[in-house]
Amino acid sequence: MDFKDITSKKHEHSNSTHIPEKLSFLLTNKAGGYISLSSSPVSRFQGVFFSEDSSDNLSRNPGILKVIEDIRLQGPDPSSMTKSFWNVTRARGNIKESFFMAYNNNVLVYELSDHGVIDLILDVKHPYDNREFGRYYEISKEGNKVIIKFTKLNDLKEKGNNEKEYECFLVVQSKDMEVHEVKNWVVHNYDLDKSRSSVPFQRHVFHALRINAKKLVLSFSYHKNKAIKKADYVMKNLDYLKIKQENHVKKISNIDGSKFHVSEFEVLQAYKCSVNALDSLITNKEKKLGIYAGLWWFFQFWSRDEAISCGALIEEGDYDNAKKILFRILKNASKDGVVKTKEDDSESSSSAVSADALGWTFFRIYDLYKKNKLSELEKRYFIEKLRECIDGLLKNHTNESFAVNLEKQTWMDSIAREGARIEIQALRLFMYKILKETSKNSKVYETLETNSRVKVKKHFFNNNVLADGLNDFTIRPNIFIAYYIYPELLSKDEWKKCFDKALEHLWLDWGGISTIDLNDSRYTPYYTGEDPRSYHNGDSWYWINNLAAIAMAKVNSKKYAAHIKKIKEASINDLLWKGAVGCCSELSSASQQRGEGCLSQAWSAATLIELLKIAQTL
Repeated sequence: MDFKDITSKKHEHSNSTHIPEKLSFLLTNKAGGYISLSSSPVSRFQGVFFSEDSSDNLSRNPGILKVIEDIRLQGPDPSSMTKSFWNVTRARGNIKESFFMAYNNNVLVYELSDHGVIDLILDVKHPYDNREFGRYYEISKEGNKVIIKFTKLNDLKEKGNNEKEYECFLVVQSKDMEVHEVKNWVVHNYDLDKSRSSVPFQRHVFHALRINAKKLVLSFSYHKNKAIKKADYVMKNLDYLKIKQENHVKKISNIDGSKFHVSEFEVLQAYKCSVNALDSLITNKEKKLGIYAGLWWFFQFWSRDEAISCGALIEEGDYDNAKKILFRILKNASKDGVVKTKEDDSESSSSAVSADALGWTFFRIYDLYKKNKLSELEKRYFIEKLRECIDGLLKNHTNESFAVNLEKQTWMDSIAREGARIEIQALRLFMYKILKETSKNSKVYETLETNSRVKVKKHFFNNNVLADGLNDFTIRPNIFIAYYIYPELLSKDEWKKCFDKALEHLWLDWGGISTIDLNDSRYTPYYTGEDPRSYHNGDSWYWINNLAAIAMAKVNSKKYAAHIKKIKEASINDLLWKGAVGCCSELSSASQQRGEGCLSQAWSAATLIELLKIAQTL
């Protein structure tokens, strides 16, 4: 939908009443599940998703599960929406509908200001499972509850063996509801998926029920009794759960504007929104604490993304969560000095290994070390692990003193970039530096750092351009990462030359930075979705934009004031008025600013938090 009239309402703990193009919103339960809806479904990744620990999961393919396709109130389309971080309210004519996901519970609460007729449409599936056959729904009633049992068979029509893969239960509970069983298959078309070349563009989904009610509690589990107990618990304790959740939001977004030097209401709201957006992606899953890389479709713990995002947690004083996440990554490091791109990933391709995640992890832990937030035991483990990983990297991932990686192991994983890459050199040099500063054999690592720095500068810097890779002077924004990690590589005057040249070739007038030289034949001005042509050859990533602004602010805030301001304003514009309400998008097309890719990307929010804090001191 396209709305021309945009209203705003100031609220201490919400962003403004918001009417974006598609009226999309996103809430999580911080246990692996989320709800994301718009005026009508535009993607098969929308709906209500739940996740249970594998010990409770009867599926052979455990993980997050889509359960509800849509909850559709009969009547006019939504005309406005307000997100207060812990819930979402939409206006539909004279009725208001609200959505609430209780933290750490696989329960959705749907409430109306007055009785209404609600269509409940289901599509139980693993997110990437698009098989059409072997889906069976059974509906029964028990008191004030409707029990929907779903069974997935590996159907013969799709070359299966007709064996049961899993079953699960959705409990619908209300104190006062009239239920009509529709039990009809309907076809939904997904326009956004089509625009992203993400097949399939349509799917049969199950219109299960038509309900006349004022409040619904919808509870999911792989076990019927567990789903029933959860529904009862939330129904009984709903007021308490709402207050608890609202208090959590108030606590994390309790920012004093006067102390923060903020005079602009929109900037303060953006800061609160970015803090909440990152917090909503912090997830307890499989008894592990982590940060989802992004939603809709990056609902995994990506080591690189988590380590980068922990910078904002440290900035916000959330040291405990930062330590838990960072040391979890560190413990998973292999003896050759690398970690998997995604935790628990069983892939064996080169892209399953991250060349930079471990360096980012050490970078963030060292920040905790400097702030004296590590125990003596944690300090010893950190230093011992650093020494072990450097030994592994020198033996297995070093060539002629350069840090090297295989193809698709850097953050630009849609393109090869194998060999020696500039940000990987910076991360390695930083690791040498901190071991020099923390080790008894400081002279050995000081020599290693000095010799490597001299060699990197000699081969990567030509007094005007800092190369993206050894013998590759393609102009890309990775030099800003290099500065952020290891500013000692060049002098400030030399960095200014590099930044000037990069901005000359990468700058986008709306306030973004292209991922490749605008004059390069590979440059693609529009986001191409699952076709990766534009992904790292044009698309402007908000996390890199924010990082570039931070780097420019540190090198010369006056010289780059206009660029910093434009990047800050573009990121705020995305957060408040693009994509999903109050969330930071993954990227934008280079040609014009849009909220594209993932609706809520962790490192986009995290780096914006860092940028806004730095920007207020300029």
